[in-house]
Amino acid sequence: MAFEAKLTGKEAGYPGLVTERSVLALTRSLTAFKEAADGVDALAAKAANLHHEIQEKEGQIKALNTEYAEKKRQFDVDLKLKMQDDQQKLVNELLAAQKKMGVLTEDWNNLQAKLKTLEADFTKDVQAAVGKEKGILEAQFKTEKALLDSQWIAKEAQNVAEIQSLKNQLATCQSHSDMLVKQLDAERAAGVDRVKGMAAPSFTVGGATR
Repeated sequence: MAFEAKLTGKEAGYPGLVTERSVLALTRSLTAFKEAADGVDALAAKAANLHHEIQEKEGQIKALNTEYAEKKRQFDVDLKLKMQDDQQKLVNELLAAQKKMGVLTEDWNNLQAKLKTLEADFTKDVQAAVGKEKGILEAQFKTEKALLDSQWIAKEAQNVAEIQSLKNQLATCQSHSDMLVKQLDAERAAGVDRVKGMAAPSFTVGGATR
């Protein structure tokens, strides 16, 4: 840094005086410069301290924000759980007042699925049982029908034989009856002839018998 001293006309005639004043001025300038440099260093140190304090404050603020966010999250969770608990209590009270029972949606869906499975299994079992029973009944029906058919055929053959026997007996009886009728007719005719012969009258004419 350059320093320049302006000499007046009086000071120009005394070089020693000029030199002393210049040294004093330079000394004052150096002192002022040192004080200014010290001030700059102090300001730099203060700025560094402020920067450090700002970083610390920012760290504290960040920690507070994190703590606040965590507390807020926990508060929200607790509030949600409390609201759910209160809602559940209210629902349970309403259901109890109506003598009903609440079921979770997941449990209800599981019960519905199990019910559908049971219904399908029950329908399948019923169809299987009905099919089995139907098969048994059809087999029994066929067996009984075959037995009845055979019995009917045998009975029909027996009836046909009996009818034929009766027809034969009837024909024999009819033949005998016709023979007896003929015999009776012959005997009746012979009897009539005998009666006629025995019952013929005699007449007397003029003393003569006829």
